[in-house]
Amino acid sequence: MDLSQTSCPGHEFWGGEIVVREILKDSGLDEKLIEYIAKVIKQHGLFSAEYYVGKEKWSESELLNDVKSKAEGLRKESLFNMYCDGYTAPAFSQGKAKVKELFNMPPFYVTREYFIP
Repeated sequence: MDLSQTSCPGHEFWGGEIVVREILKDSGLDEKLIEYIAKVIKQHGLFSAEYYVGKEKWSESELLNDVKSKAEGLRKESLFNMYCDGYTAPAFSQGKAKVKELFNMPPFYVTREYFIP
């Protein structure tokens, strides 16, 4: 799989931590909203083409559980961001299909609850 077309190591960090803060610092947006935007941008690399390699035989519930555990409560935002980012990239075609599957699973929209027994 040729990932060079969608690969730029560290761009999630730079996008979320530096560029967003510079672009939005004088926007008048609330700091919490800026933090939210930055977090979504930082996470979009979580579900790039590489994420799905080796998970082809995972059940829907295994994949869903893994996505929810990694996305820090921002699964919809993070997956949609990656879907848009890689929409026309041939390297992301399998990932795009998986994102569609996830978005069409009703349990995807149930918030994961964490508890300490």
